[in-house]
Amino acid sequence: MLKRVELLILIYVLLTTSMNASLFILGENRIDAYVAVNVLSYFITYAVVRPFLETPLYVKVLNVALLLSFMIIVALRVYEVLVG
Repeated sequence: MLKRVELLILIYVLLTTSMNASLFILGENRIDAYVAVNVLSYFITYAVVRPFLETPLYVKVLNVALLLSFMIIVALRVYEVLVG
């Protein structure tokens, strides 16, 4: 039986691989699109699996860092649409 953390990693890798392959097949070449999709894949997987009863500090820091990076990417995309 897989531990919950191992299940999180397995599902995240499968989801990330399929999403990155889809982006590649569609011809996407911007790195920020790949990062944003990977961050979303992580949060979706984390929400579904919930590997910890009480979230450790290092995971909380990781979640905040990923959320901030996603927010910056989205803000830059919105800015480009509004300006250009």
